[in-house]
Amino acid sequence: MRSTGVRVAALVPLVAFVCANALRAQGALSSNVGGVEIRIVVDPAGRAEVSELVRAGRDTATRASSYQLLTRPCAAIGDISLTSATHSALLRRVSNDPWQLLDDSTERGAVHADATLTYTVSLSGGGRDIPIVVPAPAVARGTDGRSPGVAVSVVLPNAEDRVTFPRMLTTGTSHEWRGQFVAVPSFVSVELSGRSGACGDALPPSSDGGLSWRFWLLVAILVVWVPTYQWWARRQPEGAR
Repeated sequence: MRSTGVRVAALVPLVAFVCANALRAQGALSSNVGGVEIRIVVDPAGRAEVSELVRAGRDTATRASSYQLLTRPCAAIGDISLTSATHSALLRRVSNDPWQLLDDSTERGAVHADATLTYTVSLSGGGRDIPIVVPAPAVARGTDGRSPGVAVSVVLPNAEDRVTFPRMLTTGTSHEWRGQFVAVPSFVSVELSGRSGACGDALPPSSDGGLSWRFWLLVAILVVWVPTYQWWARRQPEGAR
């Protein structure tokens, strides 16, 4: 029993040391993580002003070109500008249907500062989806290391208007809706009073990298090959099969 007690007593300082270092590591990670704050202001005509603040962790190099945007029907997206402590520029778009990849051609390296993205989305023909720029790297948790790291605020023109996606709650002040998320939603859907009708635009055709034509080629080969093989097998003598 005495030997067991000695071993336990010897392990106590070691356990305390490991726990203390784990807590210090968690605190360091919590102080270095980033986050995203998105504010959308919509007017009665369906014009949305989007401002998105992407915070960079102290030890995390985020590139200004690491953004993408999901196109939505009946939503015209204006120029997207990026502003940081080092520079400001309009982001260049590269189509990768249904996504658009955003590239900052003026960037000369990694950026260790917060970046603000601003752009305008005009809804037409019954459009309701407001696209949101999504950072390509995963968004870290909040500053406590546990809470969601994405805050979205949507201000609508009338009290009857509402956000239908993602799930957000109204604050009861200035027709504002808010939500906390663990990832950046690719779009926000709104329902505006006085605006009706179905969106007539179709989403751009998505590319499957040639998977469709390869599948149908395989089907055609099987359709031709199976009957041909069966015909050949029936014509062969019993011993030659």
